[in-house]
This record gives sequence, structure tokens and C-alpha cells, in this order.
Amino acid sequence: MSVEGVMTRMRKRKVGQRDLWDVIVKNDDICFQHILPRLNSTDVKFLYGVNTETRKLIKRSSYNKGELQKRFKVREMSSISTLEVAWENRENSLFALGQSVGEIFFCAQVARTNKFELLKWA
Repeated sequence: MSVEGVMTRMRKRKVGQRDLWDVIVKNDDICFQHILPRLNSTDVKFLYGVNTETRKLIKRSSYNKGELQKRFKVREMSSISTLEVAWENRENSLFALGQSVGEIFFCAQVARTNKFELLKWA
């Protein structure tokens, strides 16, 4: 396989990813009707933190701006990767109940998700 063939596939993949990204951040009607309503407040907070495009998107939406100011809600997290981000940043922020997050408190919040795989990770 030639180097040129590999580069062409990489470019196609990047173009395809960018096309999808443009649908998300540049087509408000699609995003506001089909994407944002399916996200919980923690997902929106993660989306808001991705980059300036997503921050502008959230600001344009009718999403309750007060919700963005709230902290992450561990009980709304649905994947190990989101829990990892929460755990890594536990010292820098307060969570939904306004308490600093110790190991026991964090695990109790994870238990409230009712997802065994998340609790096993914690």
C-alpha cells in the first residue's frame, strides 16, 4: 500500500468527520430539535466545554443558561469516560450537592446511577 493511498483515506475520514461536525454546530434547527433535547444537563455541560463552536451553539439555543452554571451531576453520567473526567477534576470543582468530593461520596453518587459497570469502575 502506498503512502499516498493512506493519506487519501485519512483525508476522506477527516472530511467526513468535519461534515458531521458542521451539521451539529452550523445547523441550529437540526441540533435544537434532535440533539440537544436528548442530552441531560451533564452532557450539555460536557458539550459546552468542547470548544468555542459548541459554546456558541449552546448560547444560541434556548437551553436554560442557569443549568450551565451548575456542577456536574455524577448520577447523570452514563459512561466510564465521563466518570474519569469527573474523578480527575474532583479537586477543582464542587459537584451538584455543593460538597467537595471524597472517594466515599463519589462512589455513593456513582451507585445512584444504578449501572453496575460504573460502580465496578469506581
